[in-house]
Amino acid sequence: VLIMPHCDRGLYDHVLSTSCGNDGIADGPPPSLVKTLLIGNSFSVYAERDELGVCPRGTPGAAGPDSLVSRLRPNTRERQLPVYAPCQEA
Repeated sequence: VLIMPHCDRGLYDHVLSTSCGNDGIADGPPPSLVKTLLIGNSFSVYAERDELGVCPRGTPGAAGPDSLVSRLRPNTRERQLPVYAPCQEA
């Protein structure tokens, strides 16, 4: 389980790269990530931002040439977490 809410794309790429080790991702997700649950930002939103050019290449938040977030996205399933009412005691 990786819990990474509000982390930037560079940190996602670094953690995914470290988690992949030498497995690579040429033919789908590496065995080391198959049973990984990642709670965090939407990879689909990153893809939309890439398509719209929100973050120009070379700037923080832009996809790099070896972005694992982009390369692993077709092999992911996303589910939105429920929205809970604010808790005053939290």
